[in-house]
Amino acid sequence: MSLKNMITKLALAFAAKKGLDAFTAMGGMPGLAARLQNATPAGPDTESRTDEVQTADTEGLGSIIEALGQTRGNAGRSISARQQGNPLNASLGSLFGTLANAFNQSGSSEKSGQDLQHHFTIEDFQSEDEARPVLRAMVQMARADGSIDNDEQSFLFGLLEDASDSEQAALRRAFREPVDAASVARDTPDYARKEVYSAALLVGEPDHPHEKSFLTHLAQALRLRQGEVDDLHRAIGKAPIAV
Repeated sequence: MSLKNMITKLALAFAAKKGLDAFTAMGGMPGLAARLQNATPAGPDTESRTDEVQTADTEGLGSIIEALGQTRGNAGRSISARQQGNPLNASLGSLFGTLANAFNQSGSSEKSGQDLQHHFTIEDFQSEDEARPVLRAMVQMARADGSIDNDEQSFLFGLLEDASDSEQAALRRAFREPVDAASVARDTPDYARKEVYSAALLVGEPDHPHEKSFLTHLAQALRLRQGEVDDLHRAIGKAPIAV
């Protein structure tokens, strides 16, 4: 399982946890699970959605992202995921921009991706060690309000059953460890500081007090300047915060 595949699945699952309307239109969490597993979701309208759901493995996540954008009214304002090709083959900035656009209507996914890539230091993670702080930041952001229970953790691991043993172990540790932005920052390479913060911001909401607090502490621990934080919030389409 590629690192970007894992990041994308986590982002989709955490966004679904927040109850986005787009996921309701997909059939909720079961519908998302079916799409992520390239299976036909159960329900009375299964037959009408069979062709849409049964995509090739390499297009599975791309079709979900495209459907999210269409449900949220972005289809006419951005290049669709299929037109761009498999989003997992794009740069990290482009992937984050596509997800941010689908979740938040932040504008053109292409522009969001270009803006993020301009600020990012790296285009892709080359190893598990390099990417682990990104995954930890996402998980801790999602846990910041204490709302992920054991059943939901089991659901997430079900979606990520194609992850390697070491990836699964890293995620289990991320769910067990205390929510501690400083700990994530200590393990983040200097060149990946903006990428780690952006991963947390992608699945977080600065308007939520607990999530805002986590983002503030993470930005401070990563030694990001206010202007850098503002640039990342603008690119991802999230409300600004003071750090």
